[in-house]
Amino acid sequence: MIQPQYIFNEMEKRKIKEVIFVPGKEPIFKTEDGIESAGGDRLMPDDTRQLLISLRQRTPMVNAPLQSEGHFSFGLPGLGRFHVNYFTQRGSYAVVIRKISPAPPSFEELIPDKETIERLKNLIYHKGLFLVISSYTYINLDIIASIISYLIQYENKIIYTIELPLTYVFKHEKSIIMQREVGQDVLSLEEALISALRTSPDFTYISELQTSRDLELFLKLVERGNTVFLPYHAADTHAALTGLERLATDRKGFRETISHFLVAIISPKLEQGNIKAVNIIVKDAETETAIREGRYDEILVP
Repeated sequence: MIQPQYIFNEMEKRKIKEVIFVPGKEPIFKTEDGIESAGGDRLMPDDTRQLLISLRQRTPMVNAPLQSEGHFSFGLPGLGRFHVNYFTQRGSYAVVIRKISPAPPSFEELIPDKETIERLKNLIYHKGLFLVISSYTYINLDIIASIISYLIQYENKIIYTIELPLTYVFKHEKSIIMQREVGQDVLSLEEALISALRTSPDFTYISELQTSRDLELFLKLVERGNTVFLPYHAADTHAALTGLERLATDRKGFRETISHFLVAIISPKLEQGNIKAVNIIVKDAETETAIREGRYDEILVP
């Protein structure tokens, strides 16, 4: 069995972002060109389970029972942060470890078009909801991280994040930032959202919504008139809004709130793992009407 520290060191040395552990196969590195062996013996079901237990010892969740699926994160000095996603398949655990860059990306590092950068910088001062939608979860998170990084440097504001799990660790600069990791700093998304409502920050970022109650509290936060960022892993705007609406107990109320408070939909497009363009739909009267009437298929990315 390959030791986790060896994997972490290899990921850093070879700039590999993801490694996969699945019973019946040796550990696998995922690269831009596909997958390749990380070496070592073929894994047995107990190997991946013991690996998962070992990784969780690096977090405050060490004594929590293993679920059929879940995720957590931890940091290692000199190496950065790592996300761990695990799930059962055919009765045994598969584990995916992803390396997160030590520092959040800037707009300039992430987005190739200067005009789009300036457009984003101007837009994020509008109060309301920003949806970041693409099929690439970590790209969505990077887009929001670049926005937060910019705000921290240039604004005197309060920023509040609810993350599952924690991605980048930000430092206070002109703005102050309160980062809450579900499972470590707070027991549930619901509790974190209630706290955000009480705190009333200027900018709020929620990494995901899981239940109808989460969505209900999220909509209340949006209705407060603050600036709220939400990423959603989906192929397009239609799929994202439909997925969110499925959580709603009051679908008409959901459409009314989203249509009224939406500022923009941000949709990054990738080519060979890098952002090729960032398309932005700024809400206009036509978009507002389409959302209110549930005609999500008419909201097209330019």
